[in-house]
Order: sequence, then C-alpha cells, then structure tokens
Amino acid sequence: MNKRLEDWFGVTSKKNARMNVAIGTLAGILLGAAGGLLLAPQSGKETRDQISDAAVHGVDKAREKVREAAEYLKEQKEIFAKKIKEGKEDVEDASCGCDEEEAECCDCDEDDAEGCECGDEDAEVEDDAKSADSK
Repeated sequence: MNKRLEDWFGVTSKKNARMNVAIGTLAGILLGAAGGLLLAPQSGKETRDQISDAAVHGVDKAREKVREAAEYLKEQKEIFAKKIKEGKEDVEDASCGCDEEEAECCDCDEDDAEGCECGDEDAEVEDDAKSADSK
C-alpha cells in the first residue's frame, strides 16, 4: 500500500534518488568532457598532446605519492618495531612476577629480574604447607 502511495504522489526512495543523482553526475561529466573536446579552439593533435601530457604528469604525481607513502610506512614500521622491542624488554624485566610491594620486600630490580628471590620464598612457603598437610 505504501509503495502505491509513493508511486501515486511521485515520491522516490532515498536509494533511487541517490542512484539518479550519481547517474546524472556521471552523464554531466561525460557530456561536458565531450563538449569541451569538440568545441576546443585548438586542433585535435594539440588536444591529444595536451591530454597525453596531463596523463604523464598525473602518473608522475601518483608515483611520487606512492614513494612518499612507502617512506611514511617504513618510518611507522621502524617506530612500531622499536615500541614492540621496548615492550618485550619491559615484559622480560617484569618476569620475576613481583608486584611493587614484593619488589620492595626483596631486592628485585629491573637489572636483576631473574635473580628475584620472591618467587623462591613463595615456593618455600608452598612446600612447607604441602609437607605439613601430608603429615
């Protein structure tokens, strides 16, 4: 029923309206380009040369933009790799498993994370608890 009323009053859906605008824009561009070529005050050879030069210039500009983008991506890759490496080092430094309070109670520091005795103390407490339970 809704569709019939829209048709009766000449209402189009947004999808159809957008499609009509896109088709009209494309048709206008093509007709404008064709009219410009036909009514140009220069010969066909000059026009073709001008189009060729513009195409070459466009390709050169595109190559330059691709080169700039590649350089930018290379820089970003290096920054990202550096941050990953720093994060990995931070994780390795924190591998003793101590939180800040435990690190204060034992002599854990960033340089000697592997020599942390906090984990050893916890293991001794657990071993003592297990041996007490088994008795």
